[in-house]
Amino acid sequence: MQRFTQLFQAIDATTSINEKVRSLQSYFQQADPADQVWALYLLLGKTRRRTVTSPGLREGFLQIS
Repeated sequence: MQRFTQLFQAIDATTSINEKVRSLQSYFQQADPADQVWALYLLLGKTRRRTVTSPGLREGFLQIS
């Protein structure tokens, strides 16, 4: 994750599209495949869906008690 943090800071520190692209190219050439997937996921702004909603939790606890 340290390498991803450095990538994120490099992208954030510049307004130059070319520098951003160079930073991304460098990262994806050096990072492990699993880290590359997570980096894409995070950079695209994806979020994980909730498995259980708040009302579902409430209902489950009411049934238990």
